[in-house]
Amino acid sequence: MRKAALFMATVGVMIWAVVAASPVAASPVAASPPRLLRSDVSADFVTWPATISVGCCGQLVVGGPDETRAAFRAGRLGGIRWRSAAPADSVGVGRLWEDGCVPNCRSGAVRSWRVFIRAYRSVGSRYTRLLLLYRSGGRQVYDRLKLERVTGLKKTAYQWTRGRLPGASTGPASLITQNSATVSATVNSKERATTYSFQYGTTASYGSVTAGQAAGSGATAVSVSANLSGLVSGVTYHYRIRAISASGVAYGADRTFTAFITPQQSDANRAVATYNAMQTDFSAASVYPGDTSGLYTGSYPRTATRYSGLWPFSQALAGIVTLAGIPSDLLGGVSYRADVDDALTGLSGYFDSTSSPPGYDGRPTGRFGSGGDKYYDDQAWVGLATAEDYAMTGDPTALADAENVFNFVYPGGWAGGASFDPGGIYWVQQGVGEGLSNHDRTTTSNAPNAELAALLATLDPSNAPTYQAGANAIYAWVNHNLYNVDTNPTDPETPNPNFTPSQPALMFDRISGANAVVPTLYTYNQGAMIAANVREYQATGNSAYLTDAEAIATESLSTFSEDYYINHSAAFNAIFFRGLLVLSSVTSNPSLQTSIIQTIQTYADDAWDHHRSSNGLFSFASKSGPGDQLIDQGAMLQIFAMLAWNPSQYGELP
Repeated sequence: MRKAALFMATVGVMIWAVVAASPVAASPVAASPPRLLRSDVSADFVTWPATISVGCCGQLVVGGPDETRAAFRAGRLGGIRWRSAAPADSVGVGRLWEDGCVPNCRSGAVRSWRVFIRAYRSVGSRYTRLLLLYRSGGRQVYDRLKLERVTGLKKTAYQWTRGRLPGASTGPASLITQNSATVSATVNSKERATTYSFQYGTTASYGSVTAGQAAGSGATAVSVSANLSGLVSGVTYHYRIRAISASGVAYGADRTFTAFITPQQSDANRAVATYNAMQTDFSAASVYPGDTSGLYTGSYPRTATRYSGLWPFSQALAGIVTLAGIPSDLLGGVSYRADVDDALTGLSGYFDSTSSPPGYDGRPTGRFGSGGDKYYDDQAWVGLATAEDYAMTGDPTALADAENVFNFVYPGGWAGGASFDPGGIYWVQQGVGEGLSNHDRTTTSNAPNAELAALLATLDPSNAPTYQAGANAIYAWVNHNLYNVDTNPTDPETPNPNFTPSQPALMFDRISGANAVVPTLYTYNQGAMIAANVREYQATGNSAYLTDAEAIATESLSTFSEDYYINHSAAFNAIFFRGLLVLSSVTSNPSLQTSIIQTIQTYADDAWDHHRSSNGLFSFASKSGPGDQLIDQGAMLQIFAMLAWNPSQYGELP
């Protein structure tokens, strides 16, 4: 033992002068000797090392006392005796253990070696050179590492290297889809066997890595690539190339790409964002801590009136129901069923069970408010939203809500005794409140109730004759008196007594209580009548109804413009767009279908880009009061959510 120690010390002295004077060439051997200095030697190898340990799978840990306690806990202490220890140059001799990890880490397959070690050329409190001398197979072997900064990293880091590092340059991403992309790079192996992989993730910390692949051992750069899958649509990803050889590791620069986002996914994301903003600033549960009514305030900032009226609430309800119908994969698997249930709880706050028949008041009733007039168009919006909910879920409570609406509207709201154009549904319940003086009969109180009745005939077959009779009566009146065409195959009582050749062939607004036709054109009247025609077509198979729906849609799209939409009621537009999408599900006119989607998407983009505040709320020139309005949030929620539905679903929209 003493002779061996003396030999190692003598050899160490012999090579010391050589090493200090010039680089040391490794002795030629027939077979490659084991590498005792590994490329993963701690980059925190500080001056004044205390000891040496071999960690799991051959990781050589060399360091000072502070890191030794933790680093050596799972390893073996080295038997190195430091003969000289200084920041500039330290020399030691002794025994070093190597764990070969055969058959696994800490398996006991450990060999010991008598070694001479030198740590020198200190820079910034770190040694930058390691030299190890030992014997293998009767031959003297030199092993050397150099501490170098890791390239391609923004944060300063170091690694021990042996020879020339591979070259690595991150290239562009291509073939980007909703959930996959191909990333590229170039790798130069510098004549050492090299493997490469790509690190990627949603931040520059990455978190995922592709499987390692061979880049060869050539002397020139080669192009490499990898496919990334399982990505999330619309998310931006960071990626970079990593190349590893026996010399060390090299990284390419960080680059990014965004997984392709379809318009459908974008609209789903917008619907969720709009809903979240509406909940934050309008939901009574958020505005009034402890409030479990399920109701909403009408404006933000809120006014003295605690809760909104039924008209704004009905549009928020329709938006929430439509949100719940977005395909689950576009919502990340999140369900909004509980949110619909909360909104239906809020709807019950408007229900007046004491009236005969019972119906929904325009303001909350009972413990939430003093109620108010009952508007027949508001009944329709509630009925359509609950009918949609029933069609989606089969919830019998939702069907009962929709049926209660129609039972209140017809025949109770029917103007069969009117002296001018008798028939039709009044705008407001007669004989009380506003109904004492207002005797208007509007397209918006007739067309959507005709659609509701036709839907109920389908949803409740046992009572279909009753509902279909009501649908036919209401439809026939509004079609004959307010659709501005002279003759029409769907109107057996032609000619239209109120036909005005100078006006477009669209739906007029109303017949006033003063027995005058008011020819104002609103988008929601067109949408409601389009949907009513589609339902009549589906119920009867008579293509004349579909022809009318297509004609109103085509005329509307040429009459109204984006400038008109953006400066008028968002709720009116939501109802119009809803009717267009219902038509889109049955028309065989691809040009009309394309025009419908483009028109709605253009409006949705315009509203999102130019009429949305920093807190996510929408505001338009047509708003009905100060601040942001609930009705606008509900309308935009509907529009984004509808666009996020699959086209095959559009027929399920009311």
